Amino acid sequence: MEYLRQALSVSVILILAPLPAEADFNVEYQTRGHPVHMCELVFKDSVPDAHKVDALLSKALDLCVTRDGSADILAMAFHNDDVLTDGRDYTGPLIFRKAASRVLTWSEYKGDKTTERNRGDYFLRVETKNGAANNKYIVAYVVYSKPPVPERALADIQSVAHEYSGQQLSTTVYAMIGGTDRLRWRQIAGPHGKFINVEFDPKTRKFYSEW
Repeated sequence: MEYLRQALSVSVILILAPLPAEADFNVEYQTRGHPVHMCELVFKDSVPDAHKVDALLSKALDLCVTRDGSADILAMAFHNDDVLTDGRDYTGPLIFRKAASRVLTWSEYKGDKTTERNRGDYFLRVETKNGAANNKYIVAYVVYSKPPVPERALADIQSVAHEYSGQQLSTTVYAMIGGTDRLRWRQIAGPHGKFINVEFDPKTRKFYSEW
């Protein structure tokens, strides 16, 4: 993401007026130097709540499409020159696909698949992602509404890791707190201060726990 921003910095940038008057940001639209146009929502001072960033990015992309929708457009959010973190500062980038005349999330664009289910004691989100060279891998989140006992959290994520190991894909499972609102999720630390997670390596068929 940062590479795209640097590579396109020599292009012509259109500075569009900030949308709400109370926010200190610009929408910068780069239309030259790359086949994919770039819509950058750049916050100058503080960054607002993640849900607010999502809403503003959607409006910024609409504004850029209206200005020039002749190509695919990648929309991202920044704090000055630093790209905001997906899943924490905001949901993530958006893509306008000219051929389909529709907006996709970054996960939809990459072809990732997501399943979610409530398992009573926790909420489970499993993401099957497409990595480099179409190498698939799994990232799963075991999310609690209330802080669990660390030993219980470790046991739960180990169970999920074993459950999905049959797919023979590199798998990482995290223990989180925050309920069903992903933008409010935070990792749970174990008794030694390390974040609780389990990794499965399909090459060695071994599980590695950290907590």
